[in-house]
Amino acid sequence: MEKEFYLRLEKLCEKNNLFKNEVSRILNFSDSTFSNYVNGHRTPSVTTISKFADLCNVSLDYLIRGKEFQHDESYTAKLNTFNELLEQFKKAGIATPCILESEKWKALTNEDLMDLTNYFNYVVMKRNQMIETVQMFPSD
Repeated sequence: MEKEFYLRLEKLCEKNNLFKNEVSRILNFSDSTFSNYVNGHRTPSVTTISKFADLCNVSLDYLIRGKEFQHDESYTAKLNTFNELLEQFKKAGIATPCILESEKWKALTNEDLMDLTNYFNYVVMKRNQMIETVQMFPSD
C-alpha cells in the first residue's frame, strides 16, 4: 500500500476523534493491530479496509485512492439517454421493455439483429412520413 493510504487512516481517526485503541476495540482487533496498519507495518485486508471505511463514513475509493470515483461525461450522457428511453417505454405502458431482456437478445444472430435494426428504421421512417403528411394537410 502507498504511504498516503496510511496517512489517510490516521487523518480519518483524528477527524472522527478516534484513538487507535478505540478503532481496534470497535473493529475487534488487538490493540496493536490497528497501530500497525496506521504505521504501515501491516497491510489490512479488503474486509478490514471496508469496515474502517464504514466506521468513518467514507467510500472505499476515498480510503484507498484518496478521491471519490467519478463517471466521465460520456458515461453520464449515455445513462441519461438510457433513462429517457426507459421513460418512453413507461409512458407507452410497457413495464418491462424487451430491450432489457438480455437472455432473449443472446439468442439472436447477427442477421436477426440486422433485421430488427432495419425494421426499427422502417417504423421510424413510416412514422415520420405520417407526421409530414399531417403537417401538409392540417385539419382545421
